[in-house]
Amino acid sequence: MEVLRRSSVFAAEVMEVFDRSPTDKELVSQAKALCRDYINSRLIRAGVSWSKPEYNAPVPGGKLAEVSTILLRLGDELEYIRPNVYRNIARQLNISLHSETVVTDAFLAVAAQIFTAGITWGKVVSLYAVAAGLAVDCVRHAQPATVHTIVDCLGEFVRKTLVTWLKRRGGWKTVSPGCFEGAACSTTYCHAEEARGSREGGTCCGNMAVLSLWMMLKTSSSVFLLPSAMRRVCRAPQT
Repeated sequence: MEVLRRSSVFAAEVMEVFDRSPTDKELVSQAKALCRDYINSRLIRAGVSWSKPEYNAPVPGGKLAEVSTILLRLGDELEYIRPNVYRNIARQLNISLHSETVVTDAFLAVAAQIFTAGITWGKVVSLYAVAAGLAVDCVRHAQPATVHTIVDCLGEFVRKTLVTWLKRRGGWKTVSPGCFEGAACSTTYCHAEEARGSREGGTCCGNMAVLSLWMMLKTSSSVFLLPSAMRRVCRAPQT
């Protein structure tokens, strides 16, 4: 009964947030809820058995559930375009999943590279696809606790890098099912995004950024020299 009550309260809070301009904290909280849902969907799809006693956070409800559905649909399209990019990520990066530090540093490095040239919804979806792919790898290699850290890292990255962009667009509710079409993201929506100031080069779905980073990580360890403050937040004990 307590779980149901908490879920109802969470859903009510989400509905209230979507009816007004969300705060930075609310946008980050929503980002993490969407990440949990995205990861859980990919774990189910991968047929991975996962015991998750700590994973009691309420699932997205109301309008946030609609956003989650759109993100998952866009993720399906993105992974269809590049089926090998978002699978076996740890192996592609040649990293050990037994080191939480290595996993979080690699994820943050990928995230930073994706948005080097600008921000679009397509790149946001790419970020979620990377997080989910890495989470699947962690669970498959008996490191399920690291999944929670990946979610926290994504939330911290959103706070530092994407919150201002999200607020200018009215929050998560403005993500569109027509965010991109094919590898070139050539829909009218994406052209409008670029015209509004994203000013990025290449495709806006982030595929090329991810592909180029795979090569960088395989040949250089310097990419892991990330801001220590962000790394500390990602690995902070959960209360």
